[in-house]
Amino acid sequence: MYSRKTKLILGLAIILFAPVCLAQDFQGKAFYKTSREVNFTMDSASFTPDRQAAMNEMISKQFSKEYTLVFDQQESLYKELAQLDGPSQGGGMVFITMSDASGELYKNTKEKKYTAKRDLLGKEFLVKDELKEIEWKLESETKQIGVYTCYKATTTRTIERMVVMGENDEQPPEEVRTINITAWYTPEIP
Repeated sequence: MYSRKTKLILGLAIILFAPVCLAQDFQGKAFYKTSREVNFTMDSASFTPDRQAAMNEMISKQFSKEYTLVFDQQESLYKELAQLDGPSQGGGMVFITMSDASGELYKNTKEKKYTAKRDLLGKEFLVKDELKEIEWKLESETKQIGVYTCYKATTTRTIERMVVMGENDEQPPEEVRTINITAWYTPEIP
């Protein structure tokens, strides 16, 4: 079970390594499905173990999403597939989740640009920017994914996040942290 971020990075790694491939007509389509394991517990006598398990299953379904990645040598489009399911109901409770922003991500590696369309809490945002060069460190570690021998590549990224403060604070501080990113790639796919 890979996280949404891991799958995006894996898809990005495939796109970044595409220009070094020898094939003239390099294109493809990949489908992803994400899910989260939920272990939500209530400290109440009214929540029997069966009811607790049913509630965890309903919450897990809310976090399950499907994505598609369509790509060729220069362009890619990554988007979340629409889901028709409404809110889950059970045991007199209704669960409506407010997940991460959903939308589409278009990249053009030849022009070194990307466009992200995001739907956040019912509002659409369109973000256009330049692609930043990623300095991958190619590792010697390998693992078998399906029938392919895959190689490890790593990089780091700094994330800045605004921390919300109270009304009387002049300027909220920025939280800066570095995350490690691992991608697995194979030269066996042209």
